[in-house]
Amino acid sequence: MRRKKFTPLETIGRQRKDMMSLTGFTGFVDENIEWLRLTPANRFQETTKLWQFYIALGGKLDPEPDPQSPFYFQETQG
Repeated sequence: MRRKKFTPLETIGRQRKDMMSLTGFTGFVDENIEWLRLTPANRFQETTKLWQFYIALGGKLDPEPDPQSPFYFQETQG
């Protein structure tokens, strides 16, 4: 009996599926698996780094005004 030959893409897919089943995480990409393996303390540290980077790039932590919110009061200029 002959074994089926798999294309390189099929081979990669099979290897990835085998790896995913071994790790216990299915349906996740590699980045997500790495994140899930971090401890909560390490996740907090990584999140802090991301926020520092966002602010360094000029990001702001102020919420954007939402005119559909019942708590939105348009500022009057004067």
